[in-house]
Amino acid sequence: MAVSDLIVSPAKVYFGAVGATPPLTTVTYGTAWAAAWTRIAETAAPVTISYEYDVIDYDIQESLGPVNRKKTAERLKVETTLAAIDLDQLALSWQGAVTNVAQAAGVAGYEQIPGGDIVTLQQYAWGFEGQTAGGFPIRFFIWIATAIAGAPLVFGKAVQTGIPLQLQGINDMSKAAGVRLYRVDRILTAVG
Repeated sequence: MAVSDLIVSPAKVYFGAVGATPPLTTVTYGTAWAAAWTRIAETAAPVTISYEYDVIDYDIQESLGPVNRKKTAERLKVETTLAAIDLDQLALSWQGAVTNVAQAAGVAGYEQIPGGDIVTLQQYAWGFEGQTAGGFPIRFFIWIATAIAGAPLVFGKAVQTGIPLQLQGINDMSKAAGVRLYRVDRILTAVG
């Protein structure tokens, strides 16, 4: 194992419209991604990514154990807590739209998210960027995901209030089998 394989890095979180093209492998760590991507708040908790799948075993009477196995379902989930309370980011998690009202005579400026009884979940492409010990980016892309509130929104005198965010991946059927859910890019060297 090389020290450059070690990763201790915060994750930058991006989202974009479904179909947004990931940055080229020539884009260095920390460089802004293309305009199709929006970087959102810093994270107050680590980003955790889990890929799970169900299987079916092929069993025969002549063997005590399975003789083959295949996947029958798969799930991709990402969880974190966004560090700042920003209603645009809360709307990503809670599936709403922010309304802004400007300050005027006798009216305070404010923003709000009305909510409830929303059936359709908003779909976005999501990207995450960290940095290896060698200084190169490692990026994780989910082609399509819906965001849901991953945990309660907590206010308290001994806790930092953040926006819990959980993403659940959806297969992009416009892509070939085997590449429909996610992609990971780990940049190994500088551009030659």
